[in-house]
Amino acid sequence: MGLLNKYLKMKNRKISSYKELEAVISELEQSKTRQEELLKTNLGEIKEVLNPVNILKNALKKVIEDRTLEQDALKAAIVVGADYVVEKFFKSKSSKGGFIATVFEKIVSAITG
Repeated sequence: MGLLNKYLKMKNRKISSYKELEAVISELEQSKTRQEELLKTNLGEIKEVLNPVNILKNALKKVIEDRTLEQDALKAAIVVGADYVVEKFFKSKSSKGGFIATVFEKIVSAITG
């Protein structure tokens, strides 16, 4: 917006000498150069953000930092482990084994919420 403001201000003022014209041209060229550099920098940053590898890295970082996901993964691991233990050791045809399995499953369910 700075270049536009400068242009509008200069448009309303009269340039009375060749030196003044050269100064205005130089000023505009410098402004153009600064804006081009800023544009290149911004474009580079956009490319970096939209790079698929960086998108994946940022997504993984968010997942790793998410405590809720960590807790859910722990609960899931407990449930899977408990299911294995129940299947392996407590599932039997006797009512005693079935009762122990049911109690164990209820305890795991209460712990994991």
